[in-house]
Amino acid sequence: MVRHDFTQRYRGSYGGILWSFANPVAMLAVFTLAFGGLFSKGAYESEGGVIYYALNVFPGLLLFQALAEVINKAPTLITGNPAYVKKIVFPLEALPITAVLVALSHLFIGLMVWGVIYGLFFNQVPYGAMYLPLLLLIFAPALLFFGLLFSALGVFIRDLNHIVVPFGQALLFLSPVFYRTENIPLKWQLLLNFNPLTIIVEQIRVVVAQGQISDWVGLILYFLTASFFCAMAWRVFQWCRGRFADLV
Repeated sequence: MVRHDFTQRYRGSYGGILWSFANPVAMLAVFTLAFGGLFSKGAYESEGGVIYYALNVFPGLLLFQALAEVINKAPTLITGNPAYVKKIVFPLEALPITAVLVALSHLFIGLMVWGVIYGLFFNQVPYGAMYLPLLLLIFAPALLFFGLLFSALGVFIRDLNHIVVPFGQALLFLSPVFYRTENIPLKWQLLLNFNPLTIIVEQIRVVVAQGQISDWVGLILYFLTASFFCAMAWRVFQWCRGRFADLV
């Protein structure tokens, strides 16, 4: 299912699966040209200018895209596949799991493209590249939490697919993707700590700059907390699935 969903997006196009590599390149180029000159006037200007700023922000933007892909798709996963619900015996939890794995696949490809471009500009592989798969693994339970919860709630609340769009935008701007956490007031820093993107974005930035993870305790607590909420979302999904066939 992951292979089908991954390739279905590019089926019929001339570029095919090459678009999964071309899209991150195009997004990085547009982002650098459109926003780099504006935002780089802050903390990153003295450290390398627009290119340095863009390459430091881009991994966080890829993380957000993966999360946005899951939360935007999840509310219609069950309602959009009535045959799986009514006509055959099918493990419906495979639908959100597939959505998460596809999002992680695109995220991993985007990070590979980013690593190559980083190497071209700075003549070296990012120091902490070996930690990126570990950070994605830690991030996965948070994605699955949203996938399971929103796919179940989407059957009962049909407005959810409209709500998740501004919700995703709020997660983007209330995370340290475009700025450093220490550069904002303390009261907003406390709010950012509740964002599932915050610690992963910060640690990616640290491993790129320093070649090591600076907050192992925070990451372990994040993984355990995300896994707990993921387990609760799994229970909610299983509890709701008995009514799916009546509502789809």
